[in-house]
Amino acid sequence: DAVELVERGAAGPLIGLNRSRYLLLEFASGGIPSGTEAIFHELFLLGVTPVIAHPERSRFFAADPSRLEQLVLRGAVAQITAGSLLGDFGEAPLAACEDFLRRGLVQLVASDAHSLDRRPPRLAAARRYVRRSWGTESESGLFDANPQALIRSDSLPWAPFHSERGFGAEVAR
Repeated sequence: DAVELVERGAAGPLIGLNRSRYLLLEFASGGIPSGTEAIFHELFLLGVTPVIAHPERSRFFAADPSRLEQLVLRGAVAQITAGSLLGDFGEAPLAACEDFLRRGLVQLVASDAHSLDRRPPRLAAARRYVRRSWGTESESGLFDANPQALIRSDSLPWAPFHSERGFGAEVAR
């Protein structure tokens, strides 16, 4: 429950990824709770940065990327899944990944690995895909600079482009 999350954060520190200020949050595929923007604001006031896990697998965000954009522009971090980027979850999540990347809404790529057999990490393949499709600067930001900053609880140093040219614009299309 989102209200309980904020109350717990006010009572004492929330434990984020690698004990950082970054808190991984996963939404149901059909939508986000009403008042999410206000809850994110409260988390920011507590020094916590929400990381939205695999928004590409959410019909809510995929159908209207401006909903994800509003959260990212307010300071949330979007983390897509390597397998989604490689088509492991089907065409819709892959298309959403591409759209989010093009719009400059993605700061991290994660494995979402559950095991080596059932859902392997696939990070190396995703890294190669990003390098080929979006360029070395995007690859370094998504797989090196931002993840390293996150585990140190630092500000993310690499930001994708927020312009009409979009994400990875250094790569000729």
